[in-house]
Amino acid sequence: MRRIACALIALGLAAGGATMLRADDSTPPPSDAPPTADGTAAYVWYIEHYTYIAKDPEAMGVAAVGKAAEMLKADGQTPEQQVEFFTKVLYMTKSHAVERTVRMQLVELYKQTGQDDKAMEQLQELMTEQP
Repeated sequence: MRRIACALIALGLAAGGATMLRADDSTPPPSDAPPTADGTAAYVWYIEHYTYIAKDPEAMGVAAVGKAAEMLKADGQTPEQQVEFFTKVLYMTKSHAVERTVRMQLVELYKQTGQDDKAMEQLQELMTEQP
């Protein structure tokens, strides 16, 4: 009887733990979602999300790469101009996680500009890098 109770408790804890999401695992409320009574659902999500990743400098650096790509595109920067920006950043960063993220961004930009050879160089760097 005791074993069954322990097993049920363990299963219950596992099931409950599996449904809990960390702030960085959740998705933001959709932009067309009806606002909450006080209109803060998206604001609270972003605060929780960025507070969580701000504790890890590499996670924040990776997020910054994505935000930079988004801003450069919205600014009307050409893929060539974006390549120039990310190439500079690539050699300035001291974080391996950020470097890998920048390289993946460069792969996409090189593909957009028809420079598959340069995209392959970036992929080769990613595949052969030492930890």
